[in-house]
Amino acid sequence: MLTYPHINPIAISIGPIFGIGPLQVHWYGIMYLIGFVAAWWLAHRRSRLPGSTWTGLDIDDLISTAPSASLSAAASDGASFMDGT
Repeated sequence: MLTYPHINPIAISIGPIFGIGPLQVHWYGIMYLIGFVAAWWLAHRRSRLPGSTWTGLDIDDLISTAPSASLSAAASDGASFMDGT
């Protein structure tokens, strides 16, 4: 049987500062950020290749809308599949 490590899901906890907080940054949020930055970097590299129809502005537009699209999809998924208990 496998034993899983008990890892705290909160990577960074700050606050409260000036009555706001506490701010908690989770590991999955950090991984989303790393994924979006890696996708942006790779897409920019590929857009500079000869024959590419993508421009740097196209990549920036796509990457700037991707986080909001993934957050809204996750929220609608959670809202539509909750059993109410």
